[in-house]
Amino acid sequence: RVEQARQNARMSESELYPWVNGNVNFSRVGQSQNVDYSYGASFDKWRTGLGLTWDLDLFGRIRSILEAEIADAQAAYDAYENLMLVMQADVASNYFTIRQYSSEIELLVRTLETRKEQTKLVRNRFDLGSADNLDLQRAIQQECEAAAQLATVQRQMAVAKIQIAVLLGITPSQLVIKDAPLGDIVPKIPQAVPSQLLERRPDIAAAERKVFAANARIGAAQAAFFPTISISADAGL
Repeated sequence: RVEQARQNARMSESELYPWVNGNVNFSRVGQSQNVDYSYGASFDKWRTGLGLTWDLDLFGRIRSILEAEIADAQAAYDAYENLMLVMQADVASNYFTIRQYSSEIELLVRTLETRKEQTKLVRNRFDLGSADNLDLQRAIQQECEAAAQLATVQRQMAVAKIQIAVLLGITPSQLVIKDAPLGDIVPKIPQAVPSQLLERRPDIAAAERKVFAANARIGAAQAAFFPTISISADAGL
């Protein structure tokens, strides 16, 4: 789409220059050999021509259209940059999500081990008659809940890895990410940022270019109120 918008701008720019057209035609006329012609039975006929047309953009109609097309191309490029920024943000978000799942998995693994030891302890107490069946079933339930939570987080982590592999354009088997928990140091976010950062946002830049293109097309529409002057020349043989 960016390349298409750029080519459209080049096509509009070409209207500022003269248009040249040419044509060549050849035909052979033959007569019947049963008829006597003094000037010959057949002859060749050639025809060639050259034309030149130039629209004088005295009132800025073509220039306004060209400005609009250039702004459209710039807006398309900004939209491309915005898409790349969104994809990079998705990659970063999935990466930190995977690191978060690593922390949760590490915690849930320790929790599951603790639940298993607790279940083993309660079962021993139940065998000795120091605990009833309700305590044993409660311990088994807590162990199963911890195992289910661990399996859920592991599945979510696998899905996040597939998503980041798709964004990177590789197969999940080629993705290598160190399954390490997040550190305790959190990056500091500034309390205030300069407003000039908004100018670096590609979506805002694309919106500004679209507004500029619309204003340029208004200028081209206003120029249509005035006459169109063109110079033409033709030559033929």
